[in-house]
Amino acid sequence: MLTKSRNEHSTSMQTTMCMYLLACGTSRSLFDVLNHAGITLSYTQAILKLKQLGEERLAETRVIARFRHDSKDHFDNGTTATLVPIFKVDENTPLALKPPRTNHIPILNFTAADLLPNPEEAARVQNGQLRHIKDILFDAFPNLRKRFAHSILPPPVDQQAPVHKTGQYPVPAMHIDESCLEGTLHLLKTILCDSLQLTEDDIRRKGVVICTGDYLSLSLLDKISAIRRDDTNLIGDIQKPNSKSAWSLWRVNTLLGRKPISAGLKAKSLPPSRSIYELILNLTLPDNILDAFRIYCPLEDLDEWVTSVSDVTEIDVVARRILDELCSSHHVEQLRPATLRDVPFENICLFNRDGLHPRQFKHAVKRGDVGVVLDLIKHLMLAFCGTGQNPKYADALFQIVVNLRNMDPELR
Repeated sequence: MLTKSRNEHSTSMQTTMCMYLLACGTSRSLFDVLNHAGITLSYTQAILKLKQLGEERLAETRVIARFRHDSKDHFDNGTTATLVPIFKVDENTPLALKPPRTNHIPILNFTAADLLPNPEEAARVQNGQLRHIKDILFDAFPNLRKRFAHSILPPPVDQQAPVHKTGQYPVPAMHIDESCLEGTLHLLKTILCDSLQLTEDDIRRKGVVICTGDYLSLSLLDKISAIRRDDTNLIGDIQKPNSKSAWSLWRVNTLLGRKPISAGLKAKSLPPSRSIYELILNLTLPDNILDAFRIYCPLEDLDEWVTSVSDVTEIDVVARRILDELCSSHHVEQLRPATLRDVPFENICLFNRDGLHPRQFKHAVKRGDVGVVLDLIKHLMLAFCGTGQNPKYADALFQIVVNLRNMDPELR
């Protein structure tokens, strides 16, 4: 006992013993006896150690919670997925409707009509922009909307999905890094085989499964489809992306100790998408449009003009002028040849034009208006296009346009 009391680990031993005795409900008198023998700490010290341990764990929990809150997009939070049954679609959709992948790089069969919106699509999008300009004014002045409620026509719809309740079935969170090919394959195997417990026959019987996600996820899925395009098994060897063959590049790099090349985006950290989206649609764009109404209305004060409006056609005239002069790229092209250009004004016009597109997209999704979404795809594709090359987001939207036109009518 004397040797144990002089040991450098005696404090740890005594602390462990006191926690064990507390958990066992040991009486205080027994604590005093064992404390005098040097086996454990006193009862008072044990309570203090227990409180200290609790405070340390609470502090650690706060640090972890703060870290998780500040890095919402980090994969340490776990990769999540949700199953959504498609409304009014036969679950027994044969896999033969989806054409097999025959090339590593997708070959798109497109025409000149796929590159630009046709006149009908452009007219529908422009009319939608005009309606949203007026809608921003009505949102800012609810009494004006009530006054002309009988004259305000409902938005036109095209291929609108009927009102229904969509079922959502979350998959348990997976601590898998999906930013690489191996992680994506592991993710697919976990969802299909482990969580859903589907076999190859089950997948063939259920039919086509549509996978959606961000651009990185879709890009990795496309690479996996290209790599496994010659496989005869539907889900065979899905968990083995790296070959152990002697000629395998993965095996050579492993033996030589080379750092593997990660398949992912090399972009810098960007602002949170949701915050920027809400800033544009809820603050900046409405302020720009209301300021445009203040500039083009016949009176000096916007509130006075709103009160004096007697017919909805007066609002239509001002809204049309705002669309043509403050939300039009054509008007910006007319301003650019000037010797003294007003570049900030040109950027405001282009911002208004681009800001109306996500507003249209947002309301179309809420209404289930599939036709408006399809009309906007080509406009958004052109908005992503730059000079000298076609960015990845424009490529993705262009692939959607071409695939929708070429796919089987039943699948479309």
